[in-house]
Amino acid sequence: MDTKKVLVTLRDQLVLSLLKSVNSGRPDWGAAVLVNMARYIAVEQSLQLGRWVFIDDFAVDSEWISTDQFVEQAEPIQTQIDDAQDNFKQTRKAIISPDGLTESNYSQLEMSANRYFEWLNGKQQKAVRYQGEKALPTKSISLPDWLLPELSPHQLTRALTELEHYENKLLQELAQHYQYNLLTRNCVTELFRILDQALLSPNKEDNDPTKQDEFLIKESKQRLGGTISAAYNFIPFVSFHSVQENYKVISNTVLSAYRGQKLDKLYTKNNGLMVALRESNIFSSTVYSYNPDDAFFVFFTDDSLALRPVFGLFNTAAGIGQSLFGFLSWPFDSGKNLKAGTTGILMSLPELLFFNMRKGSYKYLSYNQFVKDEKSGY
Repeated sequence: MDTKKVLVTLRDQLVLSLLKSVNSGRPDWGAAVLVNMARYIAVEQSLQLGRWVFIDDFAVDSEWISTDQFVEQAEPIQTQIDDAQDNFKQTRKAIISPDGLTESNYSQLEMSANRYFEWLNGKQQKAVRYQGEKALPTKSISLPDWLLPELSPHQLTRALTELEHYENKLLQELAQHYQYNLLTRNCVTELFRILDQALLSPNKEDNDPTKQDEFLIKESKQRLGGTISAAYNFIPFVSFHSVQENYKVISNTVLSAYRGQKLDKLYTKNNGLMVALRESNIFSSTVYSYNPDDAFFVFFTDDSLALRPVFGLFNTAAGIGQSLFGFLSWPFDSGKNLKAGTTGILMSLPELLFFNMRKGSYKYLSYNQFVKDEKSGY
């Protein structure tokens, strides 16, 4: 199947989707129609011009990279460009296959194309959008001043009141279903709860609610080798040990952090003491360049167990200093430094008790390169 045939077929599918959306009766049918119309125009342009044309799917509030940042991070960004190009080629190849033509696959192609061509803009000394691609290319526009509803003031007031009640109810439902709690409902506890739901679901209709706990324990022991309570395993490393002790674990795989991979590589080629001293802090490190998105800190503590509390004191002091500066800069940065400093304190306090959470973040790190280095043993 060649590209032209794929686009013709996709265009016909979009026409059918347009008709279905108009007649669907969905409350959001208008948005679906506009998206499909825009994609129809892009596909039609692709057919007429003989080259790919896509809608800009970046959000209005996308994160940008300045030209200076592009130059400073030239090596990792070039890797990102290569990754984006490979992803675009692979996605394009998949959609051209006989079974690959779906609106979902076209959406993925649209996103990968936007990302790749946006990176290429950076090579032309332009600021580029780094994050913000959306599966549905939607943008907001201002309502025209001349477009006024034919409603009385009383009807408008009543409609606004109903909308406010609906929004409040929706927010309450979202908070109920998706609220986060550090101790009782975090990413670890929900993993165990999902496992429990999966064990119960096949027998949900026949299972007596009063005997669910008993049934769950029996099923968990039979299928997984044991049972784990989410309530007592909200700390990641505690839950890891619980899994090791209670479930039938076949194997474990440890994925090294990016910094750990680079340090191992340095240790094999350089003096170990010099590497440890140089890479212990953010000022002399060759592996890590300070990322403004990180809370300010001084020392890495992930590979310094004995000195971790001492380094943690310096990191805590750095967090306090950034917080104090944040109070002064609040009117100018909307509390960004204050929030970062507070986060830094919370990240540093566990270090006083020999626990490490901070590894440093690498904003422009290529995932493909990270996996490649991991497989290579770096």
